[in-house]
Amino acid sequence: MDTGPIELDSAAMRVDPTPGQATETAHRLLDAAASLIWDRGIERLTTTDVAARARVSVGTVYRYFEDREALIRTLYERNVMRMRDALVDAAVTSHGSLAADVRALLDTYVRMHRTIPAYQPVRAWQWLLPEARADRAIAVEAAARDLVAVLAPRHGVVLTPARRTELVAAIQRTDAIVLAAFLDDPGMDDEAIAQLGAIVESMLTQAIREAIEG
Repeated sequence: MDTGPIELDSAAMRVDPTPGQATETAHRLLDAAASLIWDRGIERLTTTDVAARARVSVGTVYRYFEDREALIRTLYERNVMRMRDALVDAAVTSHGSLAADVRALLDTYVRMHRTIPAYQPVRAWQWLLPEARADRAIAVEAAARDLVAVLAPRHGVVLTPARRTELVAAIQRTDAIVLAAFLDDPGMDDEAIAQLGAIVESMLTQAIREAIEG
């Protein structure tokens, strides 16, 4: 699986993931964890299995991650960074109408849920774990702010603090709705996705139009 240019910067890691071998090893462990979660479910993930799948010693896993939860937390953060990069790229390359931009974002959401191993269960784990909610909120808010910074100027939104907060909240709600829909039905067919798209498109379009008119 392509790890892309993501640079890890997680407080959950024991080793500073500077570019080079440390980053490569960390991604290798995260890829192994994602593959296992995809195959067996997050509840059955163990550091021993991660080591075996990555073809390293268990000691190597613990050199990078304090425990199983730290490994999953870092995988979550990598997924959110990938989501942020993919959504911002979709917004930058769309150059269309407001409706076209919103549709490009939804298409990207769907692609990520369908193609990134363990994306849904890891996001859900962080969503449901009380002690992890603060990390989730910070990560998703940062991604939403990056997206707002691209979309707002294109559609004539003057970003006052209040408008920025409103648009960030709208994107966070969109993320929550899409995640909940895929958790309820991971194999959503095209008709269900079209219905989801109509809901999300209406909500985001209204939020941006209100910001423009406000």
